[in-house]
Amino acid sequence: MSALRELVGRVRRAADRFALFHLINSSLSFVLSIGQLFVFVRVLDAGAYATVVLVTSVSLYLLPLDSALSKVAFVQMRGEFLNHKTAESSAIVYRLYAVYVGLLLAGVVGFAALFGMRIDLVVFLLYCLVSNFWNFEVQTIGWAIDQGMTFEKANLVRRFINFAVLAALYFTGAFATYSAFMLVLSIGFIVWYVRAMAQLGAGVGALHRLRWADLRDAVRQSGRNLGSAAAGSGADFMLMNAPYAIVTAMYGAGAPLIVLDTCQKLLRAIVLALRVCSEALLPKQSAALNDGDYPRLVRVLTAVAVMSSLPALVVCGALAFTSNRLFAALLGPLASVMPPGTGLVLVSLIAAALAQNLASSFLSYSGFFTDVFKTAQIATILMLGLAAATAFGGIDFPTFLRGYAAVFGAVGAITCVWAWVRLRRLRPSPVEAAP
Repeated sequence: MSALRELVGRVRRAADRFALFHLINSSLSFVLSIGQLFVFVRVLDAGAYATVVLVTSVSLYLLPLDSALSKVAFVQMRGEFLNHKTAESSAIVYRLYAVYVGLLLAGVVGFAALFGMRIDLVVFLLYCLVSNFWNFEVQTIGWAIDQGMTFEKANLVRRFINFAVLAALYFTGAFATYSAFMLVLSIGFIVWYVRAMAQLGAGVGALHRLRWADLRDAVRQSGRNLGSAAAGSGADFMLMNAPYAIVTAMYGAGAPLIVLDTCQKLLRAIVLALRVCSEALLPKQSAALNDGDYPRLVRVLTAVAVMSSLPALVVCGALAFTSNRLFAALLGPLASVMPPGTGLVLVSLIAAALAQNLASSFLSYSGFFTDVFKTAQIATILMLGLAAATAFGGIDFPTFLRGYAAVFGAVGAITCVWAWVRLRRLRPSPVEAAP
């Protein structure tokens, strides 16, 4: 019991104000997404809402690239900040950001021209992409120089304004005004935040002298790490979304898709909680890694694991003992489509997601992108194998669901192995006593 109390105390001390604000912002993000769904379906006609869904999906499919770019940026800028180096790494990051923004703008223009989109929907697409950029790339700047609280406070203000504007949309139905206001607001917050970070020590001077040769060199110097990180983020995205394509193609859009989507929604909620817990202690983790303080690094990683396990254990306990009641509460009359044993399969998926996310976060934010890439390759092979077995093996849907859990579990185990090997290599060698 004393060891448990000590561990809980470490977790409580580690969960500082930054962690609290990060948790609040992440929770509000989830509530805001539900609020947008509630309002959009009531103020838009069916055709416009369908296009909004398409626009939103475009921004969602770009999230792996945003995530990869932010991880590469964090590793480069964090090392520069902790070691008091020159702003060379920051300059490379900002040039990468500039290239990415240019590609996004070109893509929006092409997408709008190809589909003949209305101007308000084009503005909404820009708003979605700018929101991604704010929540990933821009957030990284503050994390890297120990100014995460500045971002969290600004983000909290931005979310409350978003709630107010969303309420105005509900009463007025002015979707174009909503999209334009939120786009301008988001860009304004980015400009303000970059200036604030410059005053706090972030070297943003490279943004004032962007030359083609510098942009090309930035992509060349970071291309390998960015490619590996993108492959890792893409593999995470594939693990969560590829089953939708497989199930729809092989079993149709009826009951099997409802079962899968129910499992995935619960799994996504857990994954979101895992991400919040791992990111909350990221500054402490990276500082311990940079200082070579192995005991402190292990303590921080242990605190992350404990914090992440708590929400997973609560959901797994509910599924293990009351899965039928939980599905009935979520699905109502559709709960009868859930096959027997689905609760235990979902428990396996949550356990696999816990292991995979903890290990992947450690590898990515520590700069071990080679291991991330190798894991992505294995995940792709296993998922293709499951798709082939489903297509040519004639397996039924419950068997597919168990196979999916097995694939996720295998990826989680492999990622943990890579993380464990890397962590053991960081352990200092014992000093032999002088004779």
